[in-house]
Amino acid sequence: MSNKIIIAVGSTGGHFFPGLRIACHAREKYGIESIFLGPIKSKFQTILKAENFPFVNLSISQAKKNIITTIFIYYMTMVRAIVKSFIFLCRARPKLVIGMGSFGSFPACISAYLLKVPLFLHEQNIIPGKANKFLAKFSHKIFLAFPGSSFHPAKTLVVGNPVVKCELDLDKQNCYKKFGLDTDKKTLLIFGGSQGAFSLNTWVVNILPQIANFKNWQVIHIAGDADCKRVKGKYINSKIHSIVLPFLFPMDCAYLISDLAIARGGALSLSELSFWGIASLIVPYSYAKDNHQEYNAFYFQKKGGAHLLKTTDVQNGRIPKILQELLKDSNKLEQMGKKMKGIMRNDALERICEEIYKKYQ
Repeated sequence: MSNKIIIAVGSTGGHFFPGLRIACHAREKYGIESIFLGPIKSKFQTILKAENFPFVNLSISQAKKNIITTIFIYYMTMVRAIVKSFIFLCRARPKLVIGMGSFGSFPACISAYLLKVPLFLHEQNIIPGKANKFLAKFSHKIFLAFPGSSFHPAKTLVVGNPVVKCELDLDKQNCYKKFGLDTDKKTLLIFGGSQGAFSLNTWVVNILPQIANFKNWQVIHIAGDADCKRVKGKYINSKIHSIVLPFLFPMDCAYLISDLAIARGGALSLSELSFWGIASLIVPYSYAKDNHQEYNAFYFQKKGGAHLLKTTDVQNGRIPKILQELLKDSNKLEQMGKKMKGIMRNDALERICEEIYKKYQ
């Protein structure tokens, strides 16, 4: 296994999918095989099996506000994960490890440092996560999605987030048909990341009665596994032309036919919206660590491709009016989409894999 690399991922799509794209590109262009290591959810395990990537699943409990619970559950599972990662890296002898951020990537990354295996990091957000902040001093190279950071400049390379078309031969008409949607209507895409977003879903379904009479529009709503049934029922009652899904991978078809999106402020979601040039309304998750989603969203708003919506906008009932104005104004949507498309770099995969290959040889 010594000719392989390790990709250390977290438990969310924002940390998993960039790693998956790097693995696919590294294999396709350079013949480099990857092994995934981290707390990998079952739906992501299914994707890895389909793509023929081996993986080692680490069981790590998330940190809690209760200090006793954190000490006896989180730290104990973290220590076990570090030991498991250390033993695995001793046996696998990889060429290098690339950490995709979050607490889930920490065990493999710290084990790489202890074993003197070259360590690369990728930071998706404007505000770096605690794991990458700690690991930065041990890394050989840090790939940044956004310019400007507190990391040592000699180690950093601004590349953007790894985004790619998964389905190369997309046809717009077939995409509308796939979702059972109308080619003559504007399409609103709503999603909260790979896990869905209960609070985002809730405020959207709460305004359905106010927006049900809007003309010539339809919805794709990716609600998450746990909340799909409730959300679907609300749309059926509203009689809005819609399709509600628990999860969608790849999302290319949905992106291709969407005119406007409502999404969280996760860096990968925003990068994908930028890649496809979709005007967006961003509702950051207020409990995200270091409020990084709001900082991400504010960056996109400054560039003109998105509107940052805060909790007060939701509470004050401004959303239906904003939606109506945008859905009625094709020119504004088009201009926002053009600005959105130019915000992020689109060559992250090539640049990251080039650096991996240089170190791999």
